[in-house]
Amino acid sequence: MSQTLLDLGFESCLADPDVWLHPATSSDGKEYYEYVLVYTDDILALSKDPRSILTHLDQHYLLKPNSIGIPKTYLGAMISKFQLPDDPNKERWAMGSEQYMKEAIKNVELWLEEHDMKLKMKAPSILPSGYRPELDVSPLLNDDLANYYQQQIGILHWAVELGWIDITCEVSMMAAFSTMPREGHLSAVFHIYSYLKAHKRSRLVFDDSYVNFPRENPEHDWRDFYGDVKEAVPPNAPTTHGKPVQMVTFINADHAGDKLTRRSQTGALIFLNRSPILWYSKRQNSVETSTFGSEF
Repeated sequence: MSQTLLDLGFESCLADPDVWLHPATSSDGKEYYEYVLVYTDDILALSKDPRSILTHLDQHYLLKPNSIGIPKTYLGAMISKFQLPDDPNKERWAMGSEQYMKEAIKNVELWLEEHDMKLKMKAPSILPSGYRPELDVSPLLNDDLANYYQQQIGILHWAVELGWIDITCEVSMMAAFSTMPREGHLSAVFHIYSYLKAHKRSRLVFDDSYVNFPRENPEHDWRDFYGDVKEAVPPNAPTTHGKPVQMVTFINADHAGDKLTRRSQTGALIFLNRSPILWYSKRQNSVETSTFGSEF
């Protein structure tokens, strides 16, 4: 497929070899990039005329019958159009993973039923109130249960990737005990599933509109401080096309959140315009002596 995309004029992205881009011009004369995203046997084309790209690929690679069309699912997520209440005249793309999580919860409930257990009916918080997995001293799981625990962590990790942003931190915390999970850890994972079952999810909407930040203080001229310093742009970076985008980052860390090692947990959420594109939570590798250090 790589050669076929090269023949169409696409180039592999320097940041991700499975993302292919091609400069194009719309009917109104505006320049933009067409994209083809390849993931194993899934292909997603983004263009003013995406059908022509996939039709050309179909001449060289047998695509599933009737598979060329507006995306409905991608990598386990449900893809759809969405209209924002404050802008009903324009549709945005949205991504939801409710079907994926519905199947995951169903499989967990079947497993619990086989072991004469059930999910909790109410789970107002993601983890049990006051629960600290690093302080859990319950018995270690046997090999079979440890393997099952690791499977559930993997499923929850993918749910986070598909947009369940609110459980990112807790799943990261529980994943730290995948090598030697305990009975309490498995119960906490079941509690996460109870929370997910009780809290229906809406979709992630990829809004391309700009963020208008309220400015309490006037803007400052920093040229006296920075001088003629300019942003370093890689010499092999592709030519910019299309409208500029805003990158907005929210990041924070708890100080010494791990009660056993005193290490902090970092959380980050990144937007392009109003579209969330990256979120993660990670326990820091070192111990910091202050809140400033952990956040820095």
